[in-house]
Amino acid sequence: MGAFASNLAIPSSVDAEIMAVIQAIELAWVREWKHIWLEVDSAMVLNFLRAPHLVPWRLRVAWDNCLHRISQMQFKSSHIFREGNQVADALANVGLSSSGLVWWNEFSQWA
Repeated sequence: MGAFASNLAIPSSVDAEIMAVIQAIELAWVREWKHIWLEVDSAMVLNFLRAPHLVPWRLRVAWDNCLHRISQMQFKSSHIFREGNQVADALANVGLSSSGLVWWNEFSQWA
């Protein structure tokens, strides 16, 4: 298990939510993790997983690649209310001030 933060430099919150999922799945794929539980505070992202044709066209190829990777995994997704997702908010704040991707093998400092 691990945690990451990244400065995506994307002005649109919708695009940022989508790219965060794409990046998370890519990291899992590279690490050959086969059992993934994606917990998001965006109902919109969960909807995109069920209805990929709703993803903005500029991200569609990357999203389709992400879905292909997901299809090769034991994958589960669920919604968590923003109030319960304080770790993700803390990591997002780190990402804003970073110049690239930052990875932690342990994320107990965030919990």
